[in-house]
Amino acid sequence: IGYQQIARTLHTDICNQKKLGLNGMTMYQPQRCSFPTGMGLYTFGKTLWNNNISFEDISEDYFKHAFGEGWEECYKHLQTLSDTYDMKIKPGGRDYSHLEVVSTMEKCLELVESFKKDVKEPIHKSILEEISWSDLNRQNVYIEKFFTAIITGYKEDKQKGEELIKELVEWMWKH
Repeated sequence: IGYQQIARTLHTDICNQKKLGLNGMTMYQPQRCSFPTGMGLYTFGKTLWNNNISFEDISEDYFKHAFGEGWEECYKHLQTLSDTYDMKIKPGGRDYSHLEVVSTMEKCLELVESFKKDVKEPIHKSILEEISWSDLNRQNVYIEKFFTAIITGYKEDKQKGEELIKELVEWMWKH
């Protein structure tokens, strides 16, 4: 959910393509799939160009330019969300129980609340920084709305959870 795990996986795959006798890679990826960041596409291009570059160097370069001042907090937030969510809660993911899903989502909600409370958005020096921070803030709202709906539906009231999902869909259409 922080987009870092999938970018790291892509980096590893590209770095290892020579072992498979491959000399390049074609990606069919719409550029609009860059929410909350464009780390996937950025990692793809940077690693194809130089597969000796570390994922950490790519991340630092991306976040410095995209977020400007405060980039470290944004990077840490998205990396921690990625590590916490761990791409396991999705169709085709590993087996999990509903309690694991709820527990993971609750941890992610705590991370979002902590980020919102502790990190102050700086004055932006470019439109890129403004958009990057805006997308990150919007993603935090999305996480709050989506995970709250799932948790509510599971722990409290299924119908209320479904109503919250409908509200989320309306919010998404507006944004």
